[in-house]
Amino acid sequence: MPEKFAIGATLQLALRETRGIITDPRTLAVFGIIVSVFAITGPFGTREQLGFIERLSFWLVAQAMSWTVAIFSIRLADIAFGSRLEPAALRIGVTGAVAGVPVSLASLAFDGMPWRDGATLDIATVTATFATSIALTIAFSALCQLALRSDTAPPLSTGVIAESSPAAPAILARMPLEKRGPLIRLSAADHYVEVTTGHGKCLLLMRLADAIAETEPVEGMQIHRSHWVALDAVTRVGPEGSRMVAVMIDGFSVPVSRAQAKHLRNRVEARRK
Repeated sequence: MPEKFAIGATLQLALRETRGIITDPRTLAVFGIIVSVFAITGPFGTREQLGFIERLSFWLVAQAMSWTVAIFSIRLADIAFGSRLEPAALRIGVTGAVAGVPVSLASLAFDGMPWRDGATLDIATVTATFATSIALTIAFSALCQLALRSDTAPPLSTGVIAESSPAAPAILARMPLEKRGPLIRLSAADHYVEVTTGHGKCLLLMRLADAIAETEPVEGMQIHRSHWVALDAVTRVGPEGSRMVAVMIDGFSVPVSRAQAKHLRNRVEARRK
């Protein structure tokens, strides 16, 4: 049973991070540029076989599918074993190469489309496809790392304690070195706790209550049965649609129980005075 929970929690985290990366403005900007270039130049015979609008639609769908598969595969590989790969360049290379396999297979399937009459799959074509796809997914992996890196980590002067401090919370010692940083939030995920710091996220096999006990001396608050937040990492408390949320310094919205919303707002405002 624990293995099933681990797989489920890992998939949930990979899906959540994939959604965050895909909606990141930097990712969308690069995606838009690439789709535009492909629509204009019409590679792989699309210029001869399709009109501009058809070409634009085709590459929009094809690139969206390829990017989603690539980014999800990268995040899944990184969460599963990326913490054992040092330095970051090695992690980017390995996770990118792993993601290159499903993307390569999708590219080879593309060669079998009806309008690709006369296309043949020989060793040279397969080799070139894998080489190109893996090079692209390694670039995607670097883009993922850029999108996940927190450029807005809370400054130490605000009271959020870094991993290098003698008073660092004990929970950081459980995390991979590269993901240790100022605590932002904890979230329960089945039998696991997702710990988010200024340097990344990590799944730990433990109860939320035990994880919260290891956050001292960081000032925080459990704002929901499944969520704890560091007070200095909260930027706003208020409604979002039909629910109350705490917007964190990394842009993530954490649900707040209505019973805790006023208390959280008061504590956050008190720390800013």
